[in-house]
Amino acid sequence: MKTIAINGVMKGMLLPAALALFSLSALADPDLDPMVGEWSVSTTEEAGDCAELRFVFDIDGGFDLRIPEDGRWKSLSGGTWRRDGSMIVTESEGLRERMAIETESYERMVLVSQDGTVDRALGVGYLDLNRCPAY
Repeated sequence: MKTIAINGVMKGMLLPAALALFSLSALADPDLDPMVGEWSVSTTEEAGDCAELRFVFDIDGGFDLRIPEDGRWKSLSGGTWRRDGSMIVTESEGLRERMAIETESYERMVLVSQDGTVDRALGVGYLDLNRCPAY
């Protein structure tokens, strides 16, 4: 499986797509899946930076990997996501991946691949996501 490094973050096993920015009223919805929102990726060295890279998971099952460019957010890749029990299943560019939910809260999600190599130090098959503030 191809893996690409972007700003020091590994991308390849999980390629998110399509964003629907949610309102503050959606945040208050107790039935809203905690995965919905904008997330930064943390590494073992430091917390993620919402200003440099974002994974965006929307309420309709789309997800997107975005970077800032010319004052706007540019999509690098996209796909779909769904919850399957204690897994998040993503599909992008014909690739399907199951990620076990290791940690789940409104502020933080830790996902670990069930379909490929996992190397936490390199960020392969492992996502430590921290929620970005609502704007």
